[in-house]
Amino acid sequence: METDQKGKWNGAELKVLTSLLEQIIPANPDRNIPSAGTAETLSYLSDIAATDGSFQQAARRGLARAADLAANAGGELDQLDADQRVALVRQLETIEPAFFETLLRHTYMGYYSRPEIRALFGLSAKPTQPEGYSVAAESIEFMSEMTEPVVRRGRIFRPC
Repeated sequence: METDQKGKWNGAELKVLTSLLEQIIPANPDRNIPSAGTAETLSYLSDIAATDGSFQQAARRGLARAADLAANAGGELDQLDADQRVALVRQLETIEPAFFETLLRHTYMGYYSRPEIRALFGLSAKPTQPEGYSVAAESIEFMSEMTEPVVRRGRIFRPC
């Protein structure tokens, strides 16, 4: 079978992976925010698979399982209706929890590490380090309101 540019995913796996990524982080057309399936996340995951053989093996197993679940539901993942896709992803999370957790973590890392994606959420396109993000200070009134329940509860640990 034909594989992607890094030789990690064949065509069927890429199709299933793209569909899963579009469910994990869907597009928001109103805000012009792309899904994870269209935002270079595939390339990031291919890089991870190239350096982590256990991820690649787990991904291949998980993607095959997702394809089987879709076939049992009546088609390919991207052909199912929205409710069926959500149900399939939830089922996959239950059946392949280690794969799903790893896929989720790497998807978030690959998607949100891209400067153009961070900018869409009003964050700095600059890396978080060494400068860090610029975060506006909260007002004293707001901080007092937020911490009031904790202060009212009193000390629950011994003093240091």
